Amino acid sequence: MKKFMIWLLFVPKTFLEKIGTWVGKFFSYAFPIVVLLMTIPTGYCTFTATTWPEKIMFLLITPATVYFFRSVSLKKNMSVIVPLIFAMILFVFIRFMVLGYLNSGELPRELLNNPFLNATTFQKAGTILYTLGLYLKLLFFPYPLTNDYNPYQIPLVSVTDPRSMISLLIYLGLLFISVRLFRRKAIVSYCILFYMVTLFIVSNIVFPVGTFMNERFLYMPSVGFVILVAWFFVVRMKEWLKNNTVYLGVTAGILGVVLILFSVKTITRNNAWQNDFTLFSTDVRVSENSTKCNTSAGGQFFEKAEKESDTAVKNGYYRLSLRYLERGLKIYPENKNCILLLGNVYALYKQDYKLALSKYMEVFALDGYNPDAFRNAVSVLNGMDNATNYGYKINFYRKLNLLNPNDPDVAYMLGKLYGQFKGNSDSAIFFLERTAVLAPDKVDSYKDLGVIYGMKGEFEKALGAFKKAAKLDPADSQVQQNLAVTVQLLNKKR
Repeated sequence: MKKFMIWLLFVPKTFLEKIGTWVGKFFSYAFPIVVLLMTIPTGYCTFTATTWPEKIMFLLITPATVYFFRSVSLKKNMSVIVPLIFAMILFVFIRFMVLGYLNSGELPRELLNNPFLNATTFQKAGTILYTLGLYLKLLFFPYPLTNDYNPYQIPLVSVTDPRSMISLLIYLGLLFISVRLFRRKAIVSYCILFYMVTLFIVSNIVFPVGTFMNERFLYMPSVGFVILVAWFFVVRMKEWLKNNTVYLGVTAGILGVVLILFSVKTITRNNAWQNDFTLFSTDVRVSENSTKCNTSAGGQFFEKAEKESDTAVKNGYYRLSLRYLERGLKIYPENKNCILLLGNVYALYKQDYKLALSKYMEVFALDGYNPDAFRNAVSVLNGMDNATNYGYKINFYRKLNLLNPNDPDVAYMLGKLYGQFKGNSDSAIFFLERTAVLAPDKVDSYKDLGVIYGMKGEFEKALGAFKKAAKLDPADSQVQQNLAVTVQLLNKKR
């Protein structure tokens, strides 16, 4: 290190300045590329307030900020954007090579992931304009607030709807003001540009975002709004109110009222985010037309009921769960999760097992094999009396077996019902043998097989089945007894 420092004393000053210039250019051009590329691992995973499209939108914000707040030439301004553009192109190329597409490929044919699924072109355009108006309203008057704007909390409206037209006129006016004041480098122009550019990417105009709107999408656009408000009070108000005492009094009064109101709203809103139950049970009173919010609230009340020991309170939770789930299903009859939860409520609260099973069948019709609906259906069927419902149960188990022929519980119940209640030994043996293949450690399947083989006079097969059962459960006295009887019968036959 000492030798290096001594060497520097004899290096020409011009050479050191040249190195400094090279280093400066590296950080000016290469560093932005490195920073942007570092976002690749998370940039396409989830759609948050800083997704990769929003990062790309800052390609417009960055040079605009330099233009508005620094007196630099166009050449120097472009030197800021060039490395970012290069990084953006490289980023999109890598994304395409990894995923094979830029966004999400084909739009999902499911309303909860594609809210414009059943909308016409005019309805989609009108609804987007309407939501843009709602974003503006939330900036000035953030009430009511909710986490859910899924269908159809925001109604589908046409472009001719007054709400859409008013929103369009307001945004055209804002755009006109921004363009008009752009060359003057007015702060108003910059704030409008910042707001519109960052909101544009999450507005469903460029690509679908999976919901009509979301309050968190206002996080970045609100920066432009806050800058404008600050400028208004610090600069414009001071120009209007010449008297400094009056200016300070008016400004402090307005900001004080706003601060108190917004603080109260922030504190009360935080209470709703305590947990899932408080959030959904609170927001369902706002998002009463959202199928997703009603389903979530119904699910939360169902969970509350399951954990409650007081019968009266428990039934109260069940009734609320039923109310919200039925409302959610009315909004969107193909809401699979809502149908599934309704089946659970019908089974546990109403104890209407056949109605519950019909709901699970609706889920299968919409979703094919659904593990949750399948597991719940098996549980409900197992709770029904075999003697009075064996015909119904066999038919339903057969349907479940078609959905998942590798489920040992379904195979076993079919074997048991066919053997014990239908007297169909061949079908019973088929399903019990299938159970033994799927679940080799299931003792009951070997016990029942031994009994059926014994009734058919096939004592050697019965003996083999009972031996397997005895090996798995040596302490089972019934197995030991059946084993001894089978050996005696087999000896007599010989």
